[in-house]
Amino acid sequence: LEPLGAFIRESRAEEPRIDGSSYSDSLYLDALVLLENLIREERWHDAIRCAEIVYLHAQEGNNFIERKQILNAGLRAAIELKDEFGQTSILIELADTVVQQNELNEAEEILKRSLNLARSNKNVEHEVKIIDRLANLFNDMDNHAKAFYFRQQAVSLLGSIDNKGIQFETLANFGVALVRLRYGQPKQAISLLQSALQIAINENNTYPIARIYHFLGVALTAAQNEEEAIVSLRNALKFAEQNRQKIWELRAKSKLGNIYLMQGQVENARLCYSEARKLAITLDDRLAHAANSGNLGTVYEELGDKKEAVKYLREALNIFEENNAEQAQITRDRINKLL
Repeated sequence: LEPLGAFIRESRAEEPRIDGSSYSDSLYLDALVLLENLIREERWHDAIRCAEIVYLHAQEGNNFIERKQILNAGLRAAIELKDEFGQTSILIELADTVVQQNELNEAEEILKRSLNLARSNKNVEHEVKIIDRLANLFNDMDNHAKAFYFRQQAVSLLGSIDNKGIQFETLANFGVALVRLRYGQPKQAISLLQSALQIAINENNTYPIARIYHFLGVALTAAQNEEEAIVSLRNALKFAEQNRQKIWELRAKSKLGNIYLMQGQVENARLCYSEARKLAITLDDRLAHAANSGNLGTVYEELGDKKEAVKYLREALNIFEENNAEQAQITRDRINKLL
């Protein structure tokens, strides 16, 4: 098994064959056959090791059925070995795979099963991971109240673990949930997001920082602390540019435009919305394109330039109508008032 795993890893770097296949593909198929034989022969220790090896290769593809088969083979071996830690880890991975297939009800059942195992083993790290995934799942199912309930549960368990990565994800997700769901708790959201930010900075993990600064800016705006919100959003923009995260560049510029417009800094708002619109076009984000075109319409209306205002509002209206968006009627009414 160990040489097989090494061969699969090493052969990934080799040039593909004339038919486009690779040596790792052939070895992977051999490993799948070996896994079936090990299960049939009830060699559970070897089966679970083999499942780990072949799953690493399977993760690189989009064959979710095959990935589920491998995970279920590993799960069976873990059950036979009475390895509850292994069962929990495999069930978490299985739930993630099922979510990618958009089978959300099945994912919920798998996560609840893994949560029971984690609690019976008093494995708090696993418990927090699972609860956080359940919150994400209910958010995807538009059950935001239940998602919020699970986020609160996950945060309440953080005092029992030392894993900084899990602490960061949980605090950040809960802070973002507070902002997005607008529970009227911006101070709690600010505190949670600042804690998550400090963990990321201490761990030198710069990739998620733009996202956290963005939502911190939103929460500070909700708390009517506009100057600190501007600082936070500028930091979001800085880290987004450093990490080439154009989506967070777009969002930070759009939010900065909103604050500048509220403060009467119309020219700064125009520049932010104009740059956000260009980024939305680059990313082919049609609704963000429409939103920022509509914002530019508002800016030009403030400047008394009705011609430019109508031009951008019509651009927004066309996109809203393409997408059957509810903003279409509001935008249409605004154009009619200007004509």
